[in-house]
Amino acid sequence: MLGNEILEKAYRLTNKNATTFLDGNSTNIYKDLNTAYGHRILDILRVRVDHNASIANCTTDLISTVGLVEGDNGYNGEYSFPSDLLRPVRVEVSYDTGAKKKCKIYDNALNAGTEYDTDYISDNFSESEPYVDFARNSFKIRPLKTTAGNITKGIYIEYEKRQADFSETTEPSEIEKNLQDILAYDLAEMEILMHTDKYSTTKINVFRDKKQEAEQRFLRFYKQRLGNSKKMTFNYISYA
Repeated sequence: MLGNEILEKAYRLTNKNATTFLDGNSTNIYKDLNTAYGHRILDILRVRVDHNASIANCTTDLISTVGLVEGDNGYNGEYSFPSDLLRPVRVEVSYDTGAKKKCKIYDNALNAGTEYDTDYISDNFSESEPYVDFARNSFKIRPLKTTAGNITKGIYIEYEKRQADFSETTEPSEIEKNLQDILAYDLAEMEILMHTDKYSTTKINVFRDKKQEAEQRFLRFYKQRLGNSKKMTFNYISYA
């Protein structure tokens, strides 16, 4: 469903029009609609059986720490996440032009030593068994690349991505087409909450029952979706 079709369904659910629905400002309405879209994406990630059903990936350079100062990307092995990342799934790294190795995940809270001493990190982590730590919207690669020269596309990341906003002429493509009406119910609910005094108790109760049916259908689909329906986006675009 295109954005304008979702909005029109929300009008029908509430018996309103462009002037009387919410604040009558289409810019605000589409902001609300995309907020609901984001919440539904989080619902999908929460309930689905195949947690890797829709994965984005990208590469970035493994940066030499030579000459870096605090605040630089790659300083102390720390890199910013891709801008559309919701949840990291997998990180691989290569310290030369050879094959990448999957990073094991570790929690630096369990590291009894220091996270800021190059010699200590080099002594306790090996390029043959790299590790990654996720923290403060970034990730740290261990061990560090302490020799001169960056490795082009030396880091590979797979992640659950944040959805892109849609408009009146585009659709919420991260939601199955047959279930996109859930957003019309979400938007209609915002209207009812904003103008509760305009709706009878009977109307509100009937609406809640129908919205619950739509929501149960939506969640049931993603809970039961087959695990072999994986969709990966191979873009190999560096974000460095």
